[in-house]
Amino acid sequence: MIVAAEDTSYQILSRECQKESEYLSFWFREQMKDINFAIQLESDQQLSSDSLIRVMDLIEDCRRISLVGPDGVILADTSGETGKVVDLPEGMPTERGVLRTNSANSLLVMMPAAAEQGNIICAEYDVNKIKLSTARDDVNSVFDNKLRGQSKWTYSFGYNPRNPELSKIKFYVLGDCEQGAVALNKLTNSNSFSGQVSSRVMSWLQDRGTGTETYADGDCQIIAAYRWLPDLEQLLVAEMNRNDVLSGIFAQWGSMVFLLLLVMVLISVPMSTFVTRKLTNPLYQLIEEAQKIADGDFGYQIKVDSGLEVGVLTRAFNEMSLRLKDFYEKLVLQIEILEEQKNEIKKRNQTLEVFRAQLEEKNARLQEIAYYDDLTGVMNRRSFLSSACEMFIEAQNLRLPIAAVMIDVDHFKKFNDNYGHNCGDLVLSDLADLLQAAVRKGDLVGRFGGDEFALILQNTELEGALAIARRVQEATHKYSFEHPCEASEPSELRVSAGVCVWQPGHVQGDVDKNLRVLLQKADEALLEAKRQGRDKIVACQAGLHFL
Repeated sequence: MIVAAEDTSYQILSRECQKESEYLSFWFREQMKDINFAIQLESDQQLSSDSLIRVMDLIEDCRRISLVGPDGVILADTSGETGKVVDLPEGMPTERGVLRTNSANSLLVMMPAAAEQGNIICAEYDVNKIKLSTARDDVNSVFDNKLRGQSKWTYSFGYNPRNPELSKIKFYVLGDCEQGAVALNKLTNSNSFSGQVSSRVMSWLQDRGTGTETYADGDCQIIAAYRWLPDLEQLLVAEMNRNDVLSGIFAQWGSMVFLLLLVMVLISVPMSTFVTRKLTNPLYQLIEEAQKIADGDFGYQIKVDSGLEVGVLTRAFNEMSLRLKDFYEKLVLQIEILEEQKNEIKKRNQTLEVFRAQLEEKNARLQEIAYYDDLTGVMNRRSFLSSACEMFIEAQNLRLPIAAVMIDVDHFKKFNDNYGHNCGDLVLSDLADLLQAAVRKGDLVGRFGGDEFALILQNTELEGALAIARRVQEATHKYSFEHPCEASEPSELRVSAGVCVWQPGHVQGDVDKNLRVLLQKADEALLEAKRQGRDKIVACQAGLHFL
């Protein structure tokens, strides 16, 4: 029972450690993405303390951002502490960020500044704001299923199982450049966590591996699971006191002793009765003769002179031997037939495999034709509306804003009339490339019909949607669209855009209807941009008049 309890605790800690490592990696990637996006909004000017303050306002739970030069000097800081020197990690990556602990209650996300050659962005987060995903009910169910599902009647006599308390599981991270560790969860009392760890834990950090182990920490035995996070260069540790795991195992010893004595009495009584009947010798003889049948001598007849039960058993073995011989002969014949059928099936399977590969190739091509627009390579109207509906459902459930942008080419008819339809097709294809380059990963781009395109932007407020629309407009101003015609000069392209944002506070209802209303409002804003003289961007709120 002790081994079972410890084994279950190892499984609980390993699973929770893996789950929290995935969550921590996800959290780190999301912070990197948020920092990059926020800094891009300030990319038109050199980063300063004021611009870093605006960046920090866009990042959730961030309490300080610094711009550090290659020599470790703080160039700009949201707290105004410029000119100080900070320790940078050796071999700081030039294309990705790293995670570092800063104190007993803070984490640093350090990443190269894309617009500042050689400089580094350092974002500091309060570790108490990181919400771990460990759930008490989940841990209890694993413990119950592992221990209470085995021989429940035995445990009811001598074992009073006790689930490990979730509040006693401690999570913390540590890395090569830190003086101590940082506690990750609110369940760990931050005031009592010193940040100092055992030398045994430090050896795990040097090995950079994953596993479970019990080690001594002073007078206490600690059960722990650890996992190295290569992307973050950190070691995540989950541990709890062994005494908390084994509580209740040594209860009710008197009941166990009584149960053991009762079992010994019940076993000894039938054994003594069996011996007194003097069946040992005939049974040994029967076993020796039956072994010949077991070795493959089917049809062999056992000769054992005995009455009563042993004689009946002997006749049964002899009859079984004859049946086995007949069955074996039939089985050999069936195996030969099955081997021939197997070879025939193998040939047919090879032919079917060729047909299947050809069918999969054709299906993949049909799916691509049904999903993407042939000319521009973006989603066609049907697949765009289907994906937009799924994104709208997610936005409603998470109560996040979602934006729609309708974009139309100004005076598109002149390209077809003046230069031919081939030139018009090239313009639409190039414009689709610019739209895909302007949006973020996860946003939708689709051809809505003719020269009209639609964008769906997830988790985007009005200002963000307008920024993307302006980015598209500026790109068309700078880009020269070549066309295969007699004209020697490249044609200029101008677009108009309509923007509309759905807010989570709006009335919930039918998703298809809400999506149609959102796209309709964006399209009305696009028409207003056309009426205002084209090459314009007009925005409106869903359900409201034009801004």
